[in-house]
Amino acid sequence: MMRGFVNFLVGSSKQAKMLRDKCIFKVVPMLNPDGVINGNYRCSLAGVDLNRKYDSACPVLQPTIFETKSMLKKFQQSFEVVLCVDLHGHSRAPNVFMYGCKTSEGDALYRHERILPFLLWDRGSNYFSYKDCSFEVTKKKEACARVVYRNLFGILNSFTMEASFAGTDFGRGKGMHLSWRDLEEMGETLGKTLVKYLDTVEHGKALKQIEEYERKVKLEPNLFEAGGAGDDSGFSEDDSGEGEGKENACNKTSAAEADAKNGRPISVKVRRSRKAKKKFLKKKKAPESQVER
Repeated sequence: MMRGFVNFLVGSSKQAKMLRDKCIFKVVPMLNPDGVINGNYRCSLAGVDLNRKYDSACPVLQPTIFETKSMLKKFQQSFEVVLCVDLHGHSRAPNVFMYGCKTSEGDALYRHERILPFLLWDRGSNYFSYKDCSFEVTKKKEACARVVYRNLFGILNSFTMEASFAGTDFGRGKGMHLSWRDLEEMGETLGKTLVKYLDTVEHGKALKQIEEYERKVKLEPNLFEAGGAGDDSGFSEDDSGEGEGKENACNKTSAAEADAKNGRPISVKVRRSRKAKKKFLKKKKAPESQVER
């Protein structure tokens, strides 16, 4: 996704030129180089989950996080920070989606925070699912990038953008793994959506569309029950598979091919508790006498 976004941003299109003329971009291609080069995707070489250290980053043990925060703080002294997006991979949930921060429904900024994810979805992306976005923050997420950037720097548009390690449960690639080309396309889509986001007319339209969408969901609550892979009650953010006292979310299956109104698929969370899973595996296991030695 990062490569797709950067390639779009430095490209020759009118949209990319407009973004370069209007905005200053600070791009950190990788925050965990020492961990990744040694085969980790979640932890640094020191064995630390970097996305839980933004509130107390050590300049020696977590230098990339410390310096990124310092850069952002210095930058904010001279400019308004419109958007921060932390690009991640998700080990269990399907699709591409965003985690945001919690804003109470009565707050004037409640829907404003949802504009960018909604526009990504409204573009007809083959990978991004607005239904799977979550704007809740649990206690264990208070030290992750998006939450610290919101609380410390007051940045409204502070997101984690998650891309499934697997694939999507809708669209042209339904049931197939996301390829590197798909991820690059998603990064490019993010860039193109920023152009739309900066258009004040499109901004106003999106607010009305989000209000209408939420009204329909209240009339049809099953839409919420069926979607929301990003909800912290099911899949945990950037789940490492270590387990944190939650149910194991096995997978998500299609509840219906598409919503009759907008043609977008609805997904359902399927869960099995740890106890039930052990029981299931025990039944499935062949008797010892039948196992070849």
